[in-house]
Amino acid sequence: MIWEQEHQMHPETDQLFCRARILYMEDDIGLGRLLQKRLERMACMVDIARDGTEGLVMFANGNYDVVITDYHMPGINGIEVVEKLKDAAPVIILTGQGDEKVAVDAMKIGAADYVSKDINGKYIELLPSIIDRVMERQQLISDARMAQSELKASEARYRAIVEDQTELICRFEHSGKLTFANAAFCRYFGIRQEDIVFQSLVLILSRKVYQYVKESIKTLTPKYPVVKSTQNMKTADGKVLWLQWSCRAIFDDTNKLTEYQLVGHDITELKLVEAALREGEEKNSALLNAIPDPILYMDRRGTCIDLRFKKGQSLNLSYEFVGRNISEFFPADVVTLMHNHLSKVFLEGNSQTFQFELRHGEAVSYQEARLVSAGINEALAIVRDITERTKLEQNLQYLCNHDALTGLYNRFYFMEEIKRLKRSNCNSVGIVICDVDDLKMVNDNLGHSKGDELVKAAAGVIMQTFRSCDAVARIGGDEFAVILPNTTQAALEEACGRLRKINAQYNEENPALYLSISVGAAVSSKENFDLDKVFQQADAAMYNDKLNKRMAAR
Repeated sequence: MIWEQEHQMHPETDQLFCRARILYMEDDIGLGRLLQKRLERMACMVDIARDGTEGLVMFANGNYDVVITDYHMPGINGIEVVEKLKDAAPVIILTGQGDEKVAVDAMKIGAADYVSKDINGKYIELLPSIIDRVMERQQLISDARMAQSELKASEARYRAIVEDQTELICRFEHSGKLTFANAAFCRYFGIRQEDIVFQSLVLILSRKVYQYVKESIKTLTPKYPVVKSTQNMKTADGKVLWLQWSCRAIFDDTNKLTEYQLVGHDITELKLVEAALREGEEKNSALLNAIPDPILYMDRRGTCIDLRFKKGQSLNLSYEFVGRNISEFFPADVVTLMHNHLSKVFLEGNSQTFQFELRHGEAVSYQEARLVSAGINEALAIVRDITERTKLEQNLQYLCNHDALTGLYNRFYFMEEIKRLKRSNCNSVGIVICDVDDLKMVNDNLGHSKGDELVKAAAGVIMQTFRSCDAVARIGGDEFAVILPNTTQAALEEACGRLRKINAQYNEENPALYLSISVGAAVSSKENFDLDKVFQQADAAMYNDKLNKRMAAR
């Protein structure tokens, strides 16, 4: 047990290492001193209160990891202590023999554990292991709360991104009830954002569109989570609107469906263009001038017959292009795409849509071209700048796979990579688990900003250690994991040694904030390619490394 170590002196500060700060409430001063002496031999700091009243005052003025209280005390008894402190610190209650009902009642109201006192004092020997278990459980609770806080922060970042978009964005449950809608969505459908929780898609969309969405989402799976469609709907005043929708199913880490996301934009103007082309050239000209996007009029060979554009648009067109082939002013890859879709327009008679990139020096813009037939040998290309929408999708994808604090991959990406490697033909896979020692102590004593600084420092040390082809992820508050494909046991041990060396170098250069990383590693083989077992072996090795360290990080 880790409790059986004697007091240790920190080599640089000559200060005693404190494993746990304990407040003991006991009206029998003899028993109090006996337990205090036993726990202090195990690197614990123990303060004694002679009754519950004094103990509550000491707790309010101190900083304790665990509270131990006797049940029978004058004034405030042990049960009352549990009721007052259960949300502030784990409380272990001591009861006499035959007081099992008291112990059960204490556990029901929130006690972390209980110990029955025997006349021989053997319970004193049991207390260290119970304190050990209670503190480990409290650490797990703290980690879970931290993960929940990070999840809420990530959701807030997501909302901040989508609120400023012109695209119509909403999220909804399987029943159609809205859980979120951005400002553009609310303006378009005439609803207030504060009333979103009372809204349902069945009341907002037309019956036809809603029925189509309802049928489409039935086909979505984790492998094929997106479906796109174009639908029209009538407004209350009889106006017909055309909307292009992208519906995505959102699954959690266990592939359980959580909700759906709908992203749409109004393409009524584009539909009006197509209708105008069928009605005649005169009407076409007026409508085309009203379209804000650049428009190219081409023959089947790609020669520009006419074009319409506005200055300052990212496509950077000029009237000098009229009479010239698109190969003279578009990159070769875009020209190939354009010709392929032109052929389909003339062969099938249907409109074609595709996307491409344009580089302007180091800057990149993203374009979407919609090709429609304008006669037997001519076609119209309406080109829209979708750079903002594309960057939004890229940002959302980045947030899905990366940790906000360190920029490393997150736990979701790590688990997906493990699944992918299980299906691959990789000969061997190594997994390294790293844990930042005493992060909770840094957070408690120096503040969470220093804790974040320590986590980022650990991320930097780990990133320096491994190859660019290795996947480095932060999978918990203080825990990192690295996947090394096609590696060997020798290479894995060398990498762990290199990590410790870089860690030591960091501490020499940054003495103000000491960094200690516990490391464990394991590697698969052709005979044993169970990556879940490899992960467990690496995790166990990391905990062994942590237990074998005799000095705490400061």
